[in-house]
Amino acid sequence: MSSKKLLIIGLDGADKQTILKGINRNEFQNLSDIAHQGGISVLKSPLPPVTPVSMSSVLTGQSPGKHGVYGFEEDGGYVDYDSIQSRTLFDYLDEAGMDVIPVNVPMTSPLPESVDLGVSGFPVAEAEFARPYPVREKLREMDYSVEPSAFDGEEERFVDEVFDLAEKRFRISQELIDEDWDVFFLMFTGDARLQHFIDDEKVIGDFYAEIDGYIGELRDRIGEDIETLVVSDHGFSELEVRVDLGQWLAQEGYMEKAPESDTSKLYGEMKDTPNAKAYPAGAYMGGIYAGDGVKEEVVRKLEELEYEGRKVFRDVFLSENLYGENDGPDIVPVPRRGFSHVAGYSGEVFMEESEEVKIPDREGVIISSVEIDEKAFSYDVLPTVLEYLEISYRSLDGSTLLQS
Repeated sequence: MSSKKLLIIGLDGADKQTILKGINRNEFQNLSDIAHQGGISVLKSPLPPVTPVSMSSVLTGQSPGKHGVYGFEEDGGYVDYDSIQSRTLFDYLDEAGMDVIPVNVPMTSPLPESVDLGVSGFPVAEAEFARPYPVREKLREMDYSVEPSAFDGEEERFVDEVFDLAEKRFRISQELIDEDWDVFFLMFTGDARLQHFIDDEKVIGDFYAEIDGYIGELRDRIGEDIETLVVSDHGFSELEVRVDLGQWLAQEGYMEKAPESDTSKLYGEMKDTPNAKAYPAGAYMGGIYAGDGVKEEVVRKLEELEYEGRKVFRDVFLSENLYGENDGPDIVPVPRRGFSHVAGYSGEVFMEESEEVKIPDREGVIISSVEIDEKAFSYDVLPTVLEYLEISYRSLDGSTLLQS
């Protein structure tokens, strides 16, 4: 059994250029130190490039066709840890007799059975969001929450809440990191929340500077030369125009009605829509379910769809060509830069006005204190961790990034 330990820091939505800019300005000293010890690379996410899909690939080493998570929703509700259909980091380490302490890692609710100590990440729908009971009570005393309040246009309040939540995640990690563990996995999600709604580069830079300080303090607290892996699930890019696929499908005659504005159970509502030839698979950047008789037609029409003379989609995939055999949506649209697709948000096909200012894209970042390859994908993270810990594995879509 390996005696090595690994600290994993997750950043939700950080891209390589954002981090490099701060490093070059000497603003992120700890991230700089980690990168100079090992390396920094783009970490490319699967499609669609949203947190549940990418984090499921990080945790399993598999593409969506094997881990079974294709967006935020399934069967009328949000996806969670039980939605993942492949073995995860927690399974591999438990079988090897090792312990993982997760803090705020997306797709870890409900907490895996092997986790005796940890705090789950979004989406959280259970009372036992942390183990054991004293940790849960400590978090309640701290007024801890998994997500900040919904953005309501009050930027200063929202920013303060995001920064406050990051500090609370750090504070609980300071306590838990003194326990026994082989992998400590702490995820900060506030950077994504800010980039979705706050169009201010300084605010984003200040957030990363704060996280950089937390990383340094945690590494110092461990008190040894701890190897560190920093990963983001995806990057971000500017949003100009939203395309409501629900409205478009209704307009084209594939559904009798467009989705309602309440998107909380969109998937289930659309799945049960009578006589629908095609319907959205999710409210945010989801795919499309379509009958065999119309799949190719819907793909062709989406490929030809334009807004003010610009093609909306860069690629439109049949999912079997993207994922292999799978039980997910039949069609996976990939918007061109500046466009995003949703369903059930308005009565219009195209929307220029949105509180959201940036949207997820595929190019995240990975920073390692050990040398890694320059080309990396989300599903390469797990085999890299297992290789470092000297745990054997088979039949993963990803491969180790460690240089031999």
